Amino acid sequence: MRQRPPRPHPPRRAPRTTRRRELMLAGLFSTLLAHSASSHAAGSEHCVLPAQLVHVSGHLQRTRAHLQLHQPLDIIAIGSSSTEGYGASSPDHSYPAQLERLLRSRHPDTAIHVFNRGRGGEIAAQTLARFGRDLLPYRPTLVIWQVGANDVVRNVPLAQFAATLEHGLDQLAAAGFEVMLMPPQYAPQTAAARQIDAYIDYLEDLAHRRGLPLIERYRLMRDIARRDASLLRAMLTPDGMHQNDLGYYCLAAQVAYAIDDQLPPSGAALIVQSKERGK
Repeated sequence: MRQRPPRPHPPRRAPRTTRRRELMLAGLFSTLLAHSASSHAAGSEHCVLPAQLVHVSGHLQRTRAHLQLHQPLDIIAIGSSSTEGYGASSPDHSYPAQLERLLRSRHPDTAIHVFNRGRGGEIAAQTLARFGRDLLPYRPTLVIWQVGANDVVRNVPLAQFAATLEHGLDQLAAAGFEVMLMPPQYAPQTAAARQIDAYIDYLEDLAHRRGLPLIERYRLMRDIARRDASLLRAMLTPDGMHQNDLGYYCLAAQVAYAIDDQLPPSGAALIVQSKERGK
């Protein structure tokens, strides 16, 4: 009998921040920089999802078939603090929780559950060691493996990191799960890491070689930073490493669009808008 993962535990050490309204998709805009300037002037917050960084290649046939046929869909998000939700104002604002709401809003006739199996501070080898307990017994359709941020900041050798991923992906393939890879975030600490370019290149090559979808998280956030550095700061916590409610929503929106394979028109950018509300 198929086991169901337990619901997530609250993230540890999550700071208190102002709760936000349900984040809403504001629409499609082709004039990215002009909208960015006007949004900041109005005091609102947004993130941008360039079309070329939202689309993913790789295999998600079974996941998309569940959505198209309105069959129950279980997703397990596993990784470290970005998955657990460190920096979010509550567990309800972690990226897995926001991803579940986004997918349910688009597929109201489908039972969708995104289970949070993140644990802050882990390197890839520690997450892999939990597969037998926290992932493999539950038979999800899709696994989203967020990986690499702690490894690269702690200077885990690329060869060691690569061996861990290859072994983990072999286990997931043998279990018959579809897998989506999520690289580290672009933030001051990760951008300064000595091996970051090698890590990102390796993850992209790995995804291509194995036919896996890869969320272009690092490149998207770097794109945001180059266009509007103040926007990236608005997406991060004061530690300059972790994302906040807005940052996790931008990530959830990117993943949701990748799963659905719904793209903005060529050359356009999807603007995701958020406004704070009072307590």
